[in-house]
Amino acid sequence: MKRKLLYLLVLLTLISTVSIANASDIINANLFKGSMIINNAEFRKANDPLNDLVYYKERTYVPVREFVERTNGRISYDGDKNQISIEQGNDFEFTPEISNENKDNDFALSIHSQKETYPAHEPIKIFAALRYLNDESLQIQHGQPVIKFTIKDESGFTVSSSVQDVLSTTKVNPFYQTFRALPYTDLENYNYFRFGEENYLKMEQPWLLPKGTYTIEAATEYTTGESDRHSIKTTFAILVD
Repeated sequence: MKRKLLYLLVLLTLISTVSIANASDIINANLFKGSMIINNAEFRKANDPLNDLVYYKERTYVPVREFVERTNGRISYDGDKNQISIEQGNDFEFTPEISNENKDNDFALSIHSQKETYPAHEPIKIFAALRYLNDESLQIQHGQPVIKFTIKDESGFTVSSSVQDVLSTTKVNPFYQTFRALPYTDLENYNYFRFGEENYLKMEQPWLLPKGTYTIEAATEYTTGESDRHSIKTTFAILVD
């Protein structure tokens, strides 16, 4: 009888331990039913039952992949390490290791890279700047975005940024300057078109360039008046090793 009671106590203890362990994975949280704006774009509508966010201990939690990608970052998951990796969107917050610049009578176009040689596991950090040189205002017509990038590898394979054909009109004043970072989408497009959809979908981080030497070009095209067309290009080479 005592042995049966001992077995019963052990069984109840095990059941209780499992229940407590399971309960520790459960949280009591509320739903955040307000709206959320990211970079002046609506991320969540207020009182949308399909897109409620979790509110817990005075913090609001958002879907990490959706949030990162909406802010021009990239996210990947390593199942073996059970690890999430996040790369923030390309920016201009770095001291360039290499730069180059070309100009015409109106503008100077420069391109800058954080490094000349990148390890294969690191994202490429490059931006371009378009600077107006004159003292009088000028009206120009141009595509969007005004700065586009081209990536060319050692074999000559080339991918360029997409540019809207519909022209925008911009009045540039003295000291006008605009910047554009090399977007992750351009790097992803290179891998997609270079290696094909099947291989692209197998890549854990398709915004990273494979090992090799690449020529990166920044270019701008604009018109002044009805037919006076202008084009500026500047390039440099980087190594992914």
